[in-house]
Parts: sequence; C-alpha cells; structure tokens
Amino acid sequence: MNADAPKGQGPHTGLLPARLRAGVGTAHVVFVLAWLSVAVPLPAAAVDSGQSQHRYPVLRKFQRFFDVALQQKHLTGHWGGLRDELESAGVALTATYTTDLLGNPVGGHTQGFRYTGNMAVDLDKLWGLKGMLLDVSGSWRWGESLSAKDIGNTFTVSQIFGGEMVRLYALALEWPSLFDNRVDIRMGRIGAGDDFLASPLYTTFVNFAFDGNPGSVPINISSFSAYPVATWGLRTKVMPVEPWSVMAGLYYSDPTLARNSAHGIDFSIRREAGVFAIGELGYLYHQGQGSTGLPGNYKIGAYVDSNGYPDLSSSAQAELHGNYGFYVLVDQMVYREGGSQGT
Repeated sequence: MNADAPKGQGPHTGLLPARLRAGVGTAHVVFVLAWLSVAVPLPAAAVDSGQSQHRYPVLRKFQRFFDVALQQKHLTGHWGGLRDELESAGVALTATYTTDLLGNPVGGHTQGFRYTGNMAVDLDKLWGLKGMLLDVSGSWRWGESLSAKDIGNTFTVSQIFGGEMVRLYALALEWPSLFDNRVDIRMGRIGAGDDFLASPLYTTFVNFAFDGNPGSVPINISSFSAYPVATWGLRTKVMPVEPWSVMAGLYYSDPTLARNSAHGIDFSIRREAGVFAIGELGYLYHQGQGSTGLPGNYKIGAYVDSNGYPDLSSSAQAELHGNYGFYVLVDQMVYREGGSQGT
C-alpha cells in the first residue's frame, strides 16, 4: 500500500496523503483575487462608469475589475501585447482553476462541509514540423476530502481530490493532423485517461465514479494513468472514415509514479515495472456535419497489464503477473427539446 498516492489511483486509494487545511486553500483564492484587483489596470471608462453601487471601496474595486474582465477575451488581458506576440509565434498559455464546495447535511459518519481546489497550467507550443505540438502542463491541488472525513464511501464525491501538491503532468509531443487529419500521434509523459475510457459527458459530473473516467478502472487497474498522474507512453489514433476511429496506446506501467513525493518528475524506468497496453474502437452516431438525429457515442475496448497483482483467491497473498479486461461505453441522447431543431 502506498499512503502517498493520490485518491483514485488503484489500490492506493485506501490511504490518504498529507493535505493542507481547507482554510489555507481559501486563503489562496482570496490572495489571487486580491492580486488581480491590484495588478490589472482598469480603463478609465470602467473606473468612472458610475455603475458600482457597493458601499465598501474594496467591493467596488472587485466589481470594476470583473466588469472589464468579462468583456474581454482573456481574463488578464493582452499583457501589453506580449500575449498576441506569443500566439502569433504558436505559443498558448492557459490557467484553469476548479473548486468543489461540498457538504453532506444528512447521511455519512458525520455531517460536514469541505473544500477542494485544483489549479492547472498548460503551455502549448505549435511548431512547423507537420503541425507538431509541444504540450507542458501541471497541477496544484489542495483541500480536504468530504468522503474521507465525513462520509466514508469508496467513490469520492469530489473528482479533484487527490495529490494535494504541485505536480508536473504532461510533457508530450503531438502530431494531431497527419495524413489529412486522419492520424493523431501523441508521445511522452501522458495519461491513458486523456484518450481512453473518456467521454465529453464525463466532465459534467462531480463524483469520482463518473467524472473524467469511470472510477472503477483506475481503482482496479492501478496502472491506468489518469490526471494528475502521467507516465511514459505512446498513443496513436486513426480515423479511416467518418465516423469511425481506432486508438491504441502503450504505457510504462509503474503504480509508484502516483506518489506525491515524486511531484510528477520521476522519469526513471524500473526493471520490475511492467507495460500497460490498451486499444479502443469508437463510433460517433449522428455527430457529422448537418446531422439532425439524436447523437450518440459508442466505444468498445480492451486492455492488458503485465504488472503484478495480488491473487485474491489465495490466502497466502500470492502475486500474479498480468491482468486484462474489456469495456463498453455507450452515451446516447434519448430526448432533445424541440426535436431535430433543438440544441
């Protein structure tokens, strides 16, 4: 058992890492907002618009900032023209903040309220080598788990809890549009969960059982790498004809990469580690240009892992090498208000 692994990474889920208190995470948010209100210059029109009605000066300052920020493409502006120059050179820098404010007024061992936060930073560089893209990203997480503290359930209610620290995630090269956009190749430090066992619908849920990837897979297959834990890998996607796609991935299989102390920068290859291979066939139903039917997303896949696993049928706690499985994913819209003209 690895007590230092993020929540949701296979058999390591039973123990929780050391984590910051929720109050500290809240202080981070206040600091970021306060810094933005001071550091971002406001146009005179916004300052003198007379729209701010708050009686407290600090609240008026916040309102003026958000009035301007929501009317521009980027929250922090164009950085005096630097952002535009970077974008023209093929460089895109993004930062995303996600927070879960969760409580259980009934049920569980106790009733409580917990806060978790995740800050993600992503740097993309587009090169002229057949559209090659360099992707570098990382995450910073903090907070407390409502499931661990108050509920006691297996599938944590917060999908962003686990790995409460600064961690490097992706360090990869990608060729997304080879052979007339029919072949997509990605290699480097990547996560299998970015491409396999995934659906756009899974980003709408909070519970770890659904969000990102079905939670049962990383719990049972500890070598299935998913955000914020990446590993060495190669993924190839081929789209021979619309709407079909075929994907195959080969990944370095080492569950110890999930430990928090590595910070995502353990690049070593261990002799005792294994290999995780996965393949997936996908079909997009009624999702082509001009389609008016109810859309669907169908996938069937299989995986095999050469790592060691405990033999649950043996009382001697023997270890077996090799594990495999199959899966089927079906997302199908069954009703749309307004019929084929609805959105």
